Amino acid sequence: MKAKALVWQGEAAAAVPVALTGLELNPNYAPLHAVLARAYTTIGRYQQGISFGESAVELDPMDVDARRAYAYSLIWVGRREEAINELEDAIVINPNLTAPYFELAAQYIAQDEYERAVATYERVLSLEPFNTRALLRLCETFSRVGQDGQAQGYCEDALNLDPNYAEAYRQLGMVQYRRRNYEGAIENFNRCVNLGSSEIQCYYLRGLAHYYLGQCDDAWTTLQEALARIQE
Repeated sequence: MKAKALVWQGEAAAAVPVALTGLELNPNYAPLHAVLARAYTTIGRYQQGISFGESAVELDPMDVDARRAYAYSLIWVGRREEAINELEDAIVINPNLTAPYFELAAQYIAQDEYERAVATYERVLSLEPFNTRALLRLCETFSRVGQDGQAQGYCEDALNLDPNYAEAYRQLGMVQYRRRNYEGAIENFNRCVNLGSSEIQCYYLRGLAHYYLGQCDDAWTTLQEALARIQE
């Protein structure tokens, strides 16, 4: 559990010796292999990550975290189809756990399989109708394929559930920007910034929206701020 916590809080290198100590106590404990798969992959030691991911699944084929960790390692070396298979198996093992759905949908999107991604997010909503993250991902997905009307609806649904969802304001601003609703885009990008988001779209696209409205002083100031953030 300590190694797993370290990985998820961004200290993968520190997780490795902890997990290896655990393997000295029980070399066949699948969750430790799964943790090492994520940790090694995160620090760029991909072959070791794949090896531990594979052994985690072999030791306990019904461990959802083992499947997810192995998929994570496979993605980083471009073995996307195999990763999809692992995530699909994880969902079969526990269809009520939402995390694998998000990971699977992301892989579908990477392969331009948008219909499958949408169907996957909709399965999340069938389990959790008020899942704002799934609503946001649907907004993003429809925006990617140019269906901005549907995209805007999903973003607005997410914000109705959580008025402090900075990412949803970012995406809604992007949708409105694409639709040339620059005033609305600026309003939502400002909300994104005011909520403490560091997402660069909320800065540079806001600057461009000011520019297209002829508000050059505001555009200049905002774009300079965006540039400073990128340089940092």
